[in-house]
Amino acid sequence: MRLPVIAAGSRPQAKKTQRFVPSVSGPGSGVRTIFIQTENTPNPDALKFLPNHRIVPANMSTPFIEYLNPRSTIAPPHPSPLAAKLMNIDGITSVFYGADFITVTKAGDANWAHVRPEIFALITEAVTSGETIVNVVERKGDEAEAAVEEDSLAYNENDSEVVGMIKELLETRIRPAIQEDGGDIEFRGFEDGQVLLKLRGACRTCDSSTVTLKNGIEGMLMHYTKHAAELCALLVNDLYGELPSRILAALFTKGRSNITQLGLYTQLGPRQIRNGLGVLIQQNLLYHHTDVNSKRTTYEANPGACYNLVRSGKILEMIESQYGTAERDLVQTLLLLGYARIAELTHAYESRAPRSNGHANGNGVGGPDSGLIESESELHNVLSHLIRCEIIETVRPQSFRNPGDVYHEIEAEVTKTAPGEKATKTKVDQQRQIMEQYRSFRDQPTALKRQLDQFGGPVTKRRKLGNGLKEEDRAMEDDIPPLNPNVVVRVNHEKCLVELRSHRLASFAKDTLGEVTGEVYRTLLGLLTSDVSRCRADPFLGEESISQQAAVTTMDVYEHLDEAVNVSAGIGKAPKDKIDYQSAEKLYAAPIGSDMIADDSDDDPTGGAFDSDDDSDNMGANGNFSRKSRSVSKTNGSRPKVTFEDAATSTDNRLDQMRQHLLLLAESKHRFVRHCGTQGRGQWTVDFDQVMERLRDTELDASIEQSFGRHGLRLTRILREKGKLDEKMLPSAALMKKTDVQAKMLAMQMAGLVDVQEVPKDNTRVANRTLFFWFFDRERSQAQLLDDLYKAMVRCLQTLQVERHRERNILSFVERKDVMGKEEEVMTAEHYNKYNRHLEEQNKLLGQVMRLDEVISIFRDY
Repeated sequence: MRLPVIAAGSRPQAKKTQRFVPSVSGPGSGVRTIFIQTENTPNPDALKFLPNHRIVPANMSTPFIEYLNPRSTIAPPHPSPLAAKLMNIDGITSVFYGADFITVTKAGDANWAHVRPEIFALITEAVTSGETIVNVVERKGDEAEAAVEEDSLAYNENDSEVVGMIKELLETRIRPAIQEDGGDIEFRGFEDGQVLLKLRGACRTCDSSTVTLKNGIEGMLMHYTKHAAELCALLVNDLYGELPSRILAALFTKGRSNITQLGLYTQLGPRQIRNGLGVLIQQNLLYHHTDVNSKRTTYEANPGACYNLVRSGKILEMIESQYGTAERDLVQTLLLLGYARIAELTHAYESRAPRSNGHANGNGVGGPDSGLIESESELHNVLSHLIRCEIIETVRPQSFRNPGDVYHEIEAEVTKTAPGEKATKTKVDQQRQIMEQYRSFRDQPTALKRQLDQFGGPVTKRRKLGNGLKEEDRAMEDDIPPLNPNVVVRVNHEKCLVELRSHRLASFAKDTLGEVTGEVYRTLLGLLTSDVSRCRADPFLGEESISQQAAVTTMDVYEHLDEAVNVSAGIGKAPKDKIDYQSAEKLYAAPIGSDMIADDSDDDPTGGAFDSDDDSDNMGANGNFSRKSRSVSKTNGSRPKVTFEDAATSTDNRLDQMRQHLLLLAESKHRFVRHCGTQGRGQWTVDFDQVMERLRDTELDASIEQSFGRHGLRLTRILREKGKLDEKMLPSAALMKKTDVQAKMLAMQMAGLVDVQEVPKDNTRVANRTLFFWFFDRERSQAQLLDDLYKAMVRCLQTLQVERHRERNILSFVERKDVMGKEEEVMTAEHYNKYNRHLEEQNKLLGQVMRLDEVISIFRDY
């Protein structure tokens, strides 16, 4: 059976039948005409009848009534004569009343050709005779309380915020699709992070109802966001056309579906759907799986891969700066192809090689100095290097499956027991076995990487980060055996996100502490993340998916730091007696708590000179400062001055200066690094969770200040620090007037940033006997900001589409081969100026999209 909204299983072709009954007289009315439609449901044993008549009275609190046996049709609280007659038909097992439809379910051995005419006759008689279809009878005694029924999805003031959001999503997105299938859904509760639901009507007896709940509704509740889905569809439409975009939009809206269902949702033919699915699968934008028993293939949207389309430019820029031009060229080819066999890549690069002779200025390869791939051996070297760096991963059939489905299958296989068999394994053993099998599934794409590492050792020990692959390193790659031409490869976006995160953190440090300190931090991050495969822990493996926190020494950073970086810049000088050596060299074996950071939160930004004592001291091997400064006493009433003996730059001097940048990073209020050991002139690590949390707070503060001003930012910071605070204490804490505080808090409450909790002092619950505590909900604020960012990106892309449609004539003209590259010569001045203005508008819109993506990455991915 199709899963409501996010379908799983098969949905048969919708087939509507109209029953036309002319000239039927009803009491108190003239001649009436009634149409009774029937619709097939995903459950072959259930049929949906639409008599164009209200079934469940509008004044009833429950949206549906289900009769599972003949006794229930005559018992309180909702007896129904029509249901009783329908249940008396041989082969009918249940009757379900919706708002305007009736779903009748038969036994498996009954035939619709035999029972459908009698059902038509009974429904027609009940509707045209004017008899009450559903009666309301109150129960007596102890049964009266149990008889009170209401819509489980109705608003309840006692519901928590999470339950309210779940109910809203079920009511607006999931229930309509289930009702189309002749059923309904009942909300049973939310306990321990699990949503408890029950299917009714045609969905209740469907064989795939368990899969429906597990894969469909669960996926919708966890991943559905309207603006994010719309954004992904726009990106696919812009890059690959309308056909794949329509299919993807249907998958986001309806969920997991097969080709038959997609035909119903999109009104496209099977051939068009297969063409669109081929494009989406080639670009890794879909999950798909073929059931072994039914041989039916279902497709599901991959929202993460769809969104990554917007980052293609950033990824290419990062690859070129970190690894080189040849690596960027190969990654660009794979991004265009989606995935490809190594033999196909070899053929593609060999076919363009001859054009390098005599076409150095054309579109071919630019010659031996271009840095591009020119031979098969060079292709294999570059490919091996990127595979070992995990930028490129291998593709296997399991790579196109939803990881959640794989985990649930492993869990079901490990925990299942034969009938009558006792479970011999403890839960701990079962969980360990599940984790091992799932980890082997996750490690499949890196199998080739492990093989290549056996020949050359860890790649990070041989390359200089930030400068690409050196020539001597390329020579060492020749020792690696040729790659299997049948291996399929694609770009690993999770590793690319790790590199992009390092770039963003380095930029953050650069903006905070200076350009040179940012470059030192970039080098340190490159060393720390060389073995990190993903930014966030796998949701199924938890913290086990993140490798143990690594540490690098000062000597490692020095060896990999670009020699062009002038480490003597960006740090201050201070007299020796003004330096707190103990604080600067303090070691922290564990992440620093927030209480320790709070002490430094109000430090003056210029205080970095206090923490970074680079040129005034030289760190010896024992950790003591050996270099002396020379102090000049004040003369003629002048202030004291300090002079330093700046010797010529040497290795030790450069190492000490670079080390001061590391100390500066460690002493920053953002805690960019943590000094955790003494080996190799000091060991350093990064607590990414804490650093990213501070970066998120910085972005959130910028958004709040832009929307509500500095006063709004001040109030949210106070609430973030104090937690819940009585509204009477806010004015004094914020140094604001009471009326200004109330107005600002009300505005932020309407925006969803803050909320108030009422605590009555007694049972009267009057206002003057109630305490009002304001609090700042950080998670909700971040989620709301994320949705606003999605919406802003959608608006930018929609505006770009409108601009392109407006200038479609000019754009189609410049795309001609005889015009490309000669626009100014061929076009008139008026049209050329319009074309330039369009390019400027396009660059502004795309630049805004990239800035929004940077913020989204901080809150969602990094």
